Amino acid sequence: RDRASIRSGVSVPLIRAWERRYQLVSPKRTPSGYRMYDEEAIATLVRVRDLTENGWTALMCAAFSGVPAALRLVMEKGWCELEARDRDGDTAFLFACWKGSVECMMLLVEAGCDTTAKSDDDESGLDIARLEGHDALVERLQEILDQRKAESLKKDAKDQQQLALRHQDLSPAASIICLLYTSPSPRDGL
Repeated sequence: RDRASIRSGVSVPLIRAWERRYQLVSPKRTPSGYRMYDEEAIATLVRVRDLTENGWTALMCAAFSGVPAALRLVMEKGWCELEARDRDGDTAFLFACWKGSVECMMLLVEAGCDTTAKSDDDESGLDIARLEGHDALVERLQEILDQRKAESLKKDAKDQQQLALRHQDLSPAASIICLLYTSPSPRDGL
């Protein structure tokens, strides 16, 4: 077995895959072509091994880095599941909010991530950003959430309007029955 594999606890094929796919480490080569891993490379392999064992994806690692270029690369390569969760229930979006990177957060929002996702501790991205004191991210995310809420309300109003138009063509009894089955119940708290 390869020394890097023994020291890091990562299999040789996986080290090679991480080198190829993510350029995770770039070992120097001996004149005969053997890879030589320095202490920093071994530490990186151990760190990534630990993260992946805890359910982290490449997208989560990139979001946690707070480096937009890293996040873009992972997204462009398609190495991502937007809503994947680690063992603690965190998503890449929640990590971007924790790191305070507005640009990383926006990249994930534009990709269609769930901005209302919550961790297992019941904290949303907005909650996390507030707790960490990331005011610029809080402000931008609040704008996005407000805009989405307004769009949702507009859509709901339009749907209700279309439903009302359909009911005009029904008899009064049929209209009442349709309204009963398509309107929120008072028990729903609405």
